[in-house]
Amino acid sequence: MTTLESMQAKIKKLEQQAEALIAKQSSGVIEKIRKLMAEHGLTAADIEGRAGGKGRAKKVGAKTVSKGGT
Repeated sequence: MTTLESMQAKIKKLEQQAEALIAKQSSGVIEKIRKLMAEHGLTAADIEGRAGGKGRAKKVGAKTVSKGGT
């Protein structure tokens, strides 16, 4: 029969494995982002400047609707 202690040890080991996988995946994504930023001449300041509400870019293909005057 499995004891509580052995189950907790297995859980801890699996959590550590999951954290390692997340870190590995994150580093790959970060590298892709860095490569794209370098290709397009962007800096972190460029990204942060666009992240706010006012500086947010419109969707490509978005149409503006003008309200007719009376």
